[in-house]
Amino acid sequence: MSKRNTISPLKANPLRNPGQSVQDEIDKNREAFEHDAFMLISIAVIAGLSLYTWLMQTPPYMMFVVSSAGLVGYAIYALPKLRRRVRRHQVLKQHRDGKRAVAEYLDRLRDHGFRVLHDVVGDGIYLDHVLVGPQGVYVIETETVEKPAQGDASILYDGVAIDIAGQTFGGDVVAQVTAKAAWLESFLQESTDISISVQPVMVFPGWEVAQPEGSASLWVIEPKTLEKMLPEQPSVLKKGQIGLLSNALKQRIRSA
Repeated sequence: MSKRNTISPLKANPLRNPGQSVQDEIDKNREAFEHDAFMLISIAVIAGLSLYTWLMQTPPYMMFVVSSAGLVGYAIYALPKLRRRVRRHQVLKQHRDGKRAVAEYLDRLRDHGFRVLHDVVGDGIYLDHVLVGPQGVYVIETETVEKPAQGDASILYDGVAIDIAGQTFGGDVVAQVTAKAAWLESFLQESTDISISVQPVMVFPGWEVAQPEGSASLWVIEPKTLEKMLPEQPSVLKKGQIGLLSNALKQRIRSA
């Protein structure tokens, strides 16, 4: 989908994180440092070229020729990278905001007895969100995908592949989320001696999502649906088990 023909699926900015004001200041300070460092290096280069001109007693126009050649060469090298970095920044920001928005939805599940944990570091993997509650353990993968500005804005999941506005994503995407659930099952078993099946879930904020009727190994849904779906699931964990499992995950997060 072309950038001009897409819009963000998020209707509102997520709430601020704890300490975000400090993080904003850290970011501003880093940007100011990078700017000053760049200017210092630039001035040093110009001074070095001027010194070279003076020592070599070259005509004044040589300074312009050398500087211009350096500028053009660097521009050819740097401008494409800068464009990619700008786009990368936009993509990362949208992913970050999507995860924060989903976290706000998940926080509502605390009223249903769920413990909500975010950004769990596994063995070479990251789990966006983990829910532990009476109805079991769920690993939540957030996919913040741009929506078409016009036309079809729906996601279809047939139990094998995911179709996003006509673009099909194969089983590798599904396999990644399933692998995260398998890792979490193993980790919880080793950490607590509690054997519990982990339900993998992919959420697409802001999209209309349809998946097969009945039981599915992977849930592909809009995050607001969780608040309705989870309380309808059978209870499989007691309060003490919920505490053990969530504490194991907290220790994992802190140690990572």
